[in-house]
Order: sequence, then structure tokens, then C-alpha cells
Amino acid sequence: MIFNEIKEEREKKVKILQKNLKNIRKIAGWSMQQLADQIGVTKQTVSNWENENNPTPMNFTQYIAIRAVIDCEVKENKNELLGEVVTLLLDTSDGLNEEEYKKLKYEKRKEFLERLNEIIIKL
Repeated sequence: MIFNEIKEEREKKVKILQKNLKNIRKIAGWSMQQLADQIGVTKQTVSNWENENNPTPMNFTQYIAIRAVIDCEVKENKNELLGEVVTLLLDTSDGLNEEEYKKLKYEKRKEFLERLNEIIIKL
């Protein structure tokens, strides 16, 4: 029973990451090839995950590798924006029901777009 709950939770986390991978990768400033090289897969694999065309979906080990790369980017390069996006897209959904998650995502997306617009204007 407990094993099934853990397995379902892992699968949920993998699906959420796969669904949001393209946006996270772009905010991190990585090409598909750069991300692929960091986690030991091909560029085509990353492309398939992002487009949900992969006959073999992302597994939990790959999820851990991607999260480690993201966490490293946030900590080592002080990429605060990426940290906020990851919290919004990957971490916050754990304790929220679907309606709360959608509301929070909308509010944070609005804040994010405002901040992104400020950054673009400065460039």
C-alpha cells in the first residue's frame, strides 16, 4: 500500500516536471543540448519530453538528475527567477488542490510576467 502511494507520488512529480520542462529550461537559459549534456541523455530525448512525444517517458532517476541540475543553477548562479518558477511550477502543487493550484499559478504567472517585462525593459 505505502509503496503504491510513493510510486504514484513519484509519477505525479515526473509528469509535472515533464509538462513544465520547456519553460524551465528556457528560463534557465539552456538549449536542449546543454540540458541533455548535463543529465546524460540526447537532445532528441529532451525534445521528446518537452513535446510529450516520447514512447519512453521520463523516469524518476532522470527527474532527480534534472532537479539536481536546476537546484545547482539556482544556488550556484543565484538564478532567483528560476528558483521562483520552479517553486511555482514544481513544488507548490504538492499541498494544493487543483483549484488552489490554478489560482496560485495564475497569480504567480502574472507576477512573473511583470518581473520579466521589467528585465526586458532594462536590456
